[in-house]
Amino acid sequence: MVKIVILHREIVNYLSEQGYRCKYEDAENDIKIEICVEDRDIQLVMKLPRFYPYEFPELYCYQEFDFFVPHVYTNKRLCLFDENEETAYPEQYLEIAKISIERAIKLFLDSILKNNLLEYNKEAVSYWNTKAEAYVIMLRFDESFSHYIWAYQMTKNSYICSDSEIELVDFVRRLSGLKIDKQDLMQVLFVKSDVVITMLISKLKDIDLWLIGKKNEKLYLDYMSKNNSSSLIISSFNNTVGDCLLGIKIGKLKSNNVKITRKNIVGVLRANSGRKFEKIQVCDMRMKRLFTRGGDGRAMFDKKCLFIGGGSVGSYLIKSVTEIGISDDITVIDKDILTSDNIARHLCGADKILSENKAEAICDYMLEQYPTMRCEGICKNVLEIIDEPANFFGEYDIVFVAVGNCVLEKQFIELYKEGKIKQCVLVWVEPYLIAGHVIVLNTDYTEKTNEYIFDEYGNFKIAVVENSKQYMKSEAGCQSAYAPYAGFELQKFILDFLDVYHREVYEKDAKSNYVIDWFGRMKWARMNNITIKPKYRSIEDRTINIQRIDVE
Repeated sequence: MVKIVILHREIVNYLSEQGYRCKYEDAENDIKIEICVEDRDIQLVMKLPRFYPYEFPELYCYQEFDFFVPHVYTNKRLCLFDENEETAYPEQYLEIAKISIERAIKLFLDSILKNNLLEYNKEAVSYWNTKAEAYVIMLRFDESFSHYIWAYQMTKNSYICSDSEIELVDFVRRLSGLKIDKQDLMQVLFVKSDVVITMLISKLKDIDLWLIGKKNEKLYLDYMSKNNSSSLIISSFNNTVGDCLLGIKIGKLKSNNVKITRKNIVGVLRANSGRKFEKIQVCDMRMKRLFTRGGDGRAMFDKKCLFIGGGSVGSYLIKSVTEIGISDDITVIDKDILTSDNIARHLCGADKILSENKAEAICDYMLEQYPTMRCEGICKNVLEIIDEPANFFGEYDIVFVAVGNCVLEKQFIELYKEGKIKQCVLVWVEPYLIAGHVIVLNTDYTEKTNEYIFDEYGNFKIAVVENSKQYMKSEAGCQSAYAPYAGFELQKFILDFLDVYHREVYEKDAKSNYVIDWFGRMKWARMNNITIKPKYRSIEDRTINIQRIDVE
């Protein structure tokens, strides 16, 4: 504490020598600084952070102005240093204190002269949110045009919105356990606005001018005439950097006890033009937005995917296909119940065992992580679906088969050859995850493709381990045999092969057939006398190979 006091007084003495009016406030442990910019008196407060001088000093301004000032945090702290690019050199702590004031003066000068409006525009939503009195969670919605969407009011100051009534009802159920009906929902107006910035609006009279415009006027008036209580408007607008979202809540309109209709709504709005509305913060939960903000912005989510098998391989494959940005619309088919035997190497944990089917458990998990994706679990034997006359599989862009069952795998190859599947991806692993394999069928099934996959007797010949069945493990009882491998190794295989698949097949939209071979614990296998096929004995750990199998 003594050190901090000394630093404060050193800074005050130094700044005073530089011509600044300032004083140390002992009670508040900060420095008050007075500056004048364009004949405007401005009071600044300098606070020294805990680890000063190894951190930058903090400058605050608590005044309200009749001009817009960008680069201000919600707590009124001025953003003056980019800490990702600039370093607070401790030996220069006096000079840095002076520099912070100089930057504050420039910030206010540019704001008064309107030289930094573009910067303000970029931060428009942040400033709007500082004044927000409620928030809205946006699920799936079409941002390309103005229309009505649905909303459920969770609390006094929180709403959930979606284009889909069914999705909204299901989301509320999963989020809170509440079972609501469609009659519990309210309509909200979504406006696709042409404005660049909407920060100037604060009253109802501003909405038409700044937010609605001529093209949305009829929809806006119709909406306002229907609402007897409060109204909610969500707007998409451009802040010069990209499209942003903000919300407006309008209280019940005053009409002198006259019923509000479409005929008199213009007059009613005019009579209420001076009323203020509530600003609402909008949380965009759409998958593309989440993976743009929390990823590299390349997630497309343009494929509808079907997963056959919700075991250990299938569960991590589903998660990875979603997170790499291939699909946010998936269906999982598996008839089995999740048990304790599964959880050490399964995506789902112990909270799901003995209570949920594997497919449904995976979907629950995925929706908990990404609530706006579409995920459906089907608790059925896939053979029942294969026997159905309708072309169920043709609805999907990619069918992933992760069952580790050669009989089923052959059936899906036949479905592909018959043209009932657009793209088929077969995934399986060998014991101890010595190796993992993927077959990608995405073009004509040639004789070359067949020769690579099957031997002359029609048996799968893609394998690294000789007679892998001898390495299967079994606990007591029938139907208990399993392939030993660790969950960590499995995830490594899934991530590695999917990285190759994403770059070489998905991103290139490659119309070819491939085999992807991943080699895992090869050294361990040799040390433990696991019988490896001769062609693979010299291959090192953690290597991967992709090969076309549709041409010579």
